[in-house]
Amino acid sequence: MLFCEPNVPEIVLAVGYGILKSDVFMNDTRSLVKRAIKSVQSRIRWRHDSAAQYLVKRKARRQLPANATLAAYEQIITTIVHDPQARVFVYWHEQRAYPTVVSVIGGEHWLVMLDESGFLESAFVIDRPERYLMRPQFQESGVLEGSTMSHEEIDRVLTAYETDVRFPEASGMELLDMLLKRSEIAQADREQLLTVEQRRRLAAADRVLALQARHFYASIQRIADLEVWRQHEGAPPEEWWWYLDVLAHTPVVAADDTPVPA
Repeated sequence: MLFCEPNVPEIVLAVGYGILKSDVFMNDTRSLVKRAIKSVQSRIRWRHDSAAQYLVKRKARRQLPANATLAAYEQIITTIVHDPQARVFVYWHEQRAYPTVVSVIGGEHWLVMLDESGFLESAFVIDRPERYLMRPQFQESGVLEGSTMSHEEIDRVLTAYETDVRFPEASGMELLDMLLKRSEIAQADREQLLTVEQRRRLAAADRVLALQARHFYASIQRIADLEVWRQHEGAPPEEWWWYLDVLAHTPVVAADDTPVPA
């Protein structure tokens, strides 16, 4: 049963609700793709010992020279995921999204497929790219340079982050989403897309988060393992917001240099 506004037909609300869900779904998917690509751009992560297995197969398929090393294979992957003209797709399987980047290297179409956390699923040459990528499971979302956040997106995510840091007792799942937002902002900052005013707002919100790290971590701990999420994100130490469990036991220095317990 729909929550009805006075004098508004239920069919209108139903259509509107469907559009809203679709918009939210697409925004979530775009964020997922950006995070996964950002992760592999920072560091290539293979599942277990799959790197050696895929290297052997690439050589057997003559997609790599017989004397190619894993470092050479990973250099090709790095080139692909940093190519601004690379095509970006989402491959759907059993309602799971697999971010996929396709680029031409040495006249060959290489495909790099990731899971939702940025781990490599595979990287190989597509013999018939158009036929392969026209399958309905592939949804094209543009080129890699288009994955950069717009100023409107940055402001929207930053405003959401500023709101989130005011509620340390919120659901742990909401707070994990807050950490993901913070990583998106960090990527935009690395690309020098933030204005001076946005950096000021970010610093103020970061201070609120750091000063209450213990409370935020307690809320997350009730429902999730922060360390597992951190590992899946491949968060380096400079992304300190993923280390609230550490900050929770570390004094934070206030503006007057007086240690404040987190």
